[in-house]
Amino acid sequence: MLRIGLTGGLASGKTTVAQIFARLGLPVLDADRIGHDFLRPGSECLPELETAFGREILGRNGVQRERLAQLVFNDPAAREKLQAILHPRIRRRLHEEFLRLEQAGSHWAAVAEVVLLLENRLDGEFDGVIAVITDPESQIKRFQECRGASRAAAAARMRWQTDNQERRRRAGFVIENFGAREDLETQALRAYEWMKSLS
Repeated sequence: MLRIGLTGGLASGKTTVAQIFARLGLPVLDADRIGHDFLRPGSECLPELETAFGREILGRNGVQRERLAQLVFNDPAAREKLQAILHPRIRRRLHEEFLRLEQAGSHWAAVAEVVLLLENRLDGEFDGVIAVITDPESQIKRFQECRGASRAAAAARMRWQTDNQERRRRAGFVIENFGAREDLETQALRAYEWMKSLS
């Protein structure tokens, strides 16, 4: 079974592409969702997160994600602490999910949506990488509309992400999300055919 990584910057359209792949019958794993699971009550990560960032990040539903984001997106050292706690666990969970799918033997490929795939040099863990790119101004506007966040909050997140030139250089297939939804769907179908060519 092929392991395909799907990545892209903030609000680039990668989740929409992931939904199209799911509609085509591919299992889609979501690294963000897995990361959020580790922030819930009862998670093995909570004691480490409390030690690293203080009790004020905790609430009734586990870690208060917005509070944690405020701490880490403007502080490189805090961000490194968070990644050291979460990323090895997320990678392990993704690996376990891929193994489970492989053992089931029901699919020729599975896709993992991983925002920081290139930034964390995870290219080698996949049989192919698809990157979704769009222009930075559209990313900021979409993020503001989706999250009700400020322009500064969007820019802070984008600072930690690689640029489109690097995505083009390192991805096996690039989807350019600069137009209408129909064009995005067409490119996602081409990416699907590209995946089949790898098998």
